[in-house]
Amino acid sequence: MINDAINLEIHFESLIKTVRKLNLDDKYKLSALLEKQIAEVEEKIWEQDSNVKNEIKEARQAYRNGDCITVDDYIAHGHK
Repeated sequence: MINDAINLEIHFESLIKTVRKLNLDDKYKLSALLEKQIAEVEEKIWEQDSNVKNEIKEARQAYRNGDCITVDDYIAHGHK
């Protein structure tokens, strides 16, 4: 089976005009799709960021050492 691909370029302004014509339900679907894709890309970027890697490493070590409290405990002790 031959896998043919079509590379379609749409100018951003044309895309905006098209989105404006969508009904509300389709706009919600598009919004959900974009939110998911943005989150995936951001997560990949964060995974490559050395500062984020270090912060995660430090947080995990603090957790292992018991140097942390749960959100519920934090709230229960009057912190807001």
